[in-house]
Amino acid sequence: MTAIEQRLKESRISRVAVDPITMLRLTVNDELAYRRLFIDLVKIFTKYNTTVIITSDIGEPGRFGIEDYLTSGVIELRRYEVEGKTLKGIKVTKFRGSPFDEDVRPYAFTDAGIEVYETERLYERSTP
Repeated sequence: MTAIEQRLKESRISRVAVDPITMLRLTVNDELAYRRLFIDLVKIFTKYNTTVIITSDIGEPGRFGIEDYLTSGVIELRRYEVEGKTLKGIKVTKFRGSPFDEDVRPYAFTDAGIEVYETERLYERSTP
């Protein structure tokens, strides 16, 4: 933590990517110790007004961890197997202070970056 804070202080870094946070979780055996470590990390980035993108292998959709509660936004990249095909969907599950689209939208990685097909739905909603 000291090294991270020193680097932020010296370099005036405004954006950081932590890919993946899962590696930090694996270095700490105790859940409470991990939560404290994560909170300390968030405090350091907040202190230096640093925007952070954190990736994580969350496993099952709908599972919530300390990361989900302490971050401003959560975006899930999902994969579904349907009739032998892999469908990729993106879903915003949290965006603090702003309304957001709650539908799962198809996406693709292209030469230009990630492309979200915002007018398409991965699944159609069923009517009751």
